[in-house]
Amino acid sequence: FSSVDTAVSQVMGVRIDYNVLVNFQGFEKAIDTVGGVTVDVKEPLVDATMAWENGNNPVLMPAGVQTMDGKKALLYARSRHSSSDFARSERQRQIIMALKEKVLTTDILSNPIKLVSLSQSFGDTFYSDLSTDAAQRLFMITKDIGGDQIKSLDLVTGDHSLVMTDHVGDISVVRPKLGFEMYSDIQAYIAQNLRDGFILRENAGVAVVAPTEENAKQELTVLKGLGYTTTGALKGNTTGSAQAVLIDLSSGHSPYTLHYLENHYGKARPASAIPSNVIVPTGTQFVILLET
Repeated sequence: FSSVDTAVSQVMGVRIDYNVLVNFQGFEKAIDTVGGVTVDVKEPLVDATMAWENGNNPVLMPAGVQTMDGKKALLYARSRHSSSDFARSERQRQIIMALKEKVLTTDILSNPIKLVSLSQSFGDTFYSDLSTDAAQRLFMITKDIGGDQIKSLDLVTGDHSLVMTDHVGDISVVRPKLGFEMYSDIQAYIAQNLRDGFILRENAGVAVVAPTEENAKQELTVLKGLGYTTTGALKGNTTGSAQAVLIDLSSGHSPYTLHYLENHYGKARPASAIPSNVIVPTGTQFVILLET
């Protein structure tokens, strides 16, 4: 489990505390236990290679809103007959979200008998590094979160098409478009769209001052990629320090942002260190001074 956490963290730039693994058998049983799931199928899913599992019918799923039992949902999630493996992943995401909605919008979680039945349906098909206490705590945190408050991201659509298929020897793999083990674009996209909750809540403006506007803009792009609210890239004479300098103008109102920036830059200076020829934009609570 620790290897999974480490690998996902490396790619996404997000710390992973726990994970849950469920195999296909548990997936099917869980859906049957909750009475099926409802999914809006955007276009017919036709796969002649799986027709034998569907009563010799190659149309695994017609278009439209469909209620699926476990077997149908598994066919829908497993089929590889589509535009790409990414489309298959999107179908799997649809099923997972539909299962989550079914569990949260019925009385399953408040009904001990149904809850035990759901838990038992997984049996030895379910693996997690969550303790029982941690799972109960996670439920208390998430039980009132509606589907409209859950955000899903993909890495293959439009201006955030960031991964591609490739081969390592005879093995088909998915890798960043930037190159193998080059995850900066993926991490920036995730940070911008799934911003840290404390940074989002404080919404503290950060400005960058550097000897050249180009250097300031480059650093501002880095900060935006990390999810910070930025207020401006400014040209100005800095301190001459080889290390970036962090100036706190927040008067203690944004402690979490200060903590994260201190971890990132490793140094803080008083507000008087702002270059005399620089006027920071309104709403700026932190200033980063760069020598280069």
